[in-house]
Amino acid sequence: MCKLCLPPRVACPQYTRGVFSPETFPGIVDWAAEQIASFAGPKIGAVAGCGHSGVLVAAAVGYKLRLPVIAVRKVDETTSGHDPEAVNAILQGTEHYAIIDDLVASGNTIRRIVDGVARVFPQAKPAALLLYNDVYTTYPPALPAGTPIIHKP
Repeated sequence: MCKLCLPPRVACPQYTRGVFSPETFPGIVDWAAEQIASFAGPKIGAVAGCGHSGVLVAAAVGYKLRLPVIAVRKVDETTSGHDPEAVNAILQGTEHYAIIDDLVASGNTIRRIVDGVARVFPQAKPAALLLYNDVYTTYPPALPAGTPIIHKP
């Protein structure tokens, strides 16, 4: 068990360890905020995440850059009846958003975000996918072709 993990019943997978550490979390947030602030593509008007590994970082980046946050819940999580959850009035004019996550394995999380946002804000399109762990096995099929994937080195 790593030093950051709590009692054995509390999971702390290697790939999410950075978001639970006060030593490494600020670096992840700073990196993602810098990538969005300097993004050469379409103007990013919001950040989106799913699950704790995406929403924790998206919320901190949104706060740092003063961007609205779109939180998409996983299917098996109880919700308040909204999927995704965001402030509708703020997002009405948003045309492009950045997806923030730790890694891509199957692409299901990215699909959930893209589909969920499209249902509620059909005008908004993903401008970039930021991965703060340099791990992905395949280009997520839900992303429009050519959407850049930006990795943390």
